[in-house]
Amino acid sequence: MLTGSTTQWDLSPFSQGPNEIELRWIGETSTAEFQHSMVVRTTAGPPQYDQSVFMRAVCHYLLTRMPDEGLPDVCRSIADAYEYYLQPPRLLRSFEVHQSVKAKSGRTYERPPFPIAEE
Repeated sequence: MLTGSTTQWDLSPFSQGPNEIELRWIGETSTAEFQHSMVVRTTAGPPQYDQSVFMRAVCHYLLTRMPDEGLPDVCRSIADAYEYYLQPPRLLRSFEVHQSVKAKSGRTYERPPFPIAEE
């Protein structure tokens, strides 16, 4: 474990103030230690966050816990989603209006039964 800090970090994982929530955690790999502190603040009143705020926090946490061998897949998936959701909406090509053609009825017949084996 790396110890480049001169002060002890408060290891309490969660704190809440009047207008904020703070999440803290440490992630370690074989070559580094990551200390995370995520603070989410509102401008007035008690904190009320939409689901996207919590989803971002959960994804951030899960990413720091991901084994090294899974990172290329996760990174590629996030990059693909990022590219997809940031593209401008595609305009649908307008279709030409065709004249309708009256259908002709063909001969009618009864289809043979289709046997289904019951298990």
